[in-house]
Amino acid sequence: MKTFRVLGWHRFLGLEGSKLFIPTGHPHSGILLACEAHSAQSLNLLIQKSTEFLSNNSISISPSNPNAFLVFTNPCIPSPCSDNPDDNEDGGCYRATFTGLDFMSIYEQLVNYSSPSSKLCGFNGVRRKIGLMFTGQCSQYLGMGLELYETSLPFRSAFQCASNILMNEYGLHIYDVMYGSKGHLLDTSLYSQTSIFCLEVGLLALWRSFGVEPSFVLGPSAGGFAAAVAAGVITVEEGARLVGGRAKLINSLPEGGMTAVQASEAEVRYLMDKVVFSSEMWLDVAVINSENDIVIAGKPQSLKMLEMLCEEKGIKTCRLNAKQAFHSRQIDCILEKYDEILRNVMTRNYNDNEVQQSSCCGYISGIDGTVMSSRDFFTPEYWMDHARATVNLPAAVNTFWEQGVRVFIELGPRPVLLHDAKTILGDDKVSQALWMSTINGKDSNWTTVLKGLGQLYEVQAIDLDIIE
Repeated sequence: MKTFRVLGWHRFLGLEGSKLFIPTGHPHSGILLACEAHSAQSLNLLIQKSTEFLSNNSISISPSNPNAFLVFTNPCIPSPCSDNPDDNEDGGCYRATFTGLDFMSIYEQLVNYSSPSSKLCGFNGVRRKIGLMFTGQCSQYLGMGLELYETSLPFRSAFQCASNILMNEYGLHIYDVMYGSKGHLLDTSLYSQTSIFCLEVGLLALWRSFGVEPSFVLGPSAGGFAAAVAAGVITVEEGARLVGGRAKLINSLPEGGMTAVQASEAEVRYLMDKVVFSSEMWLDVAVINSENDIVIAGKPQSLKMLEMLCEEKGIKTCRLNAKQAFHSRQIDCILEKYDEILRNVMTRNYNDNEVQQSSCCGYISGIDGTVMSSRDFFTPEYWMDHARATVNLPAAVNTFWEQGVRVFIELGPRPVLLHDAKTILGDDKVSQALWMSTINGKDSNWTTVLKGLGQLYEVQAIDLDIIE
């Protein structure tokens, strides 16, 4: 039987005897209790011991020891080496986790725990590849990630690094727009894309502080910049300068819009032909989210006519929160200026050893689903295609699966890509994988993060020892 550990505010909560410590000035963000054993029987016994410990000990929160950063093993639980031969009956590993905002909620979960129905949710003890998906624009909302900004040093440090670059290069006030008095600017193209980038590099730093490293990443549209940072092929500074330059150019374009249509691409193109009767009434396919979820970009009046035609035919549509027509012919007029920005930013040679060695995982193109090499990122042509070409999410998600990714984690304001990826892969494959968002716009940020961390531990995607 193995010991259990109690985790709380990101490396800043420890259990020592019967006392719990939190550094001065940091709010309590939640608790993760993790249990591990070599058999289901031993796991049940460990959970019983954990329940008894919490029932018999008064655990208090105290700010008196700001240096209690480590996670301690509780001495009342039997040692990892069990005398029970059943513990090693199959060399397996059984895990269970419990999350909550206080120990009472943890205790209630322990009391109501039932035996695991299958070992490691079908993962059979094999460590699966992790894929990170970075959300694009139209997913933003005020206050996204604020709880993490206030309580997680890795998140805040990475966020501030990116936002400071955007301030110095383009005069953008990211914090004030996301969390302060300038929130009315968040839905502009200038701030939606740059704010999402800052959020996502912060979320990346948070997961990495827990030992989570991806095998592959993908980032359709604006999510591609943070994904490239995660892959190690561009720096945070390069990513911030690229996304800031692109966002500024797109923001200067005339008004446009985007509409999601719940129909096949063939059906949508047929309807588009009915609407486009002159060059002034243009529409383009901007994003293929799934087989029956197509995003169209165009002028507002053209989109309105398309929406009316869809309504007549009983086809559902949804106007997205976009001020311009991304991934459409409207982008063509800024590509020359964008090319200048790209050549000023991408000054490193892709043959440099530094660049080759910095690549730490595979990057999946959101345009055609190919696994890209480091040199692809150092050509202006790639980044111009990234801004202009139609996004093909099914191609990217299918490549994820073909490359062996079975743990899907979305980094972004909402779990938009998770929903699309499940639709693309189908129920059978969905049941064989683990699906996690980082924040979702509804629950406490830490509730979602700790729940995800527990899920990763249960399927052996990570070990919590790294946090010690």
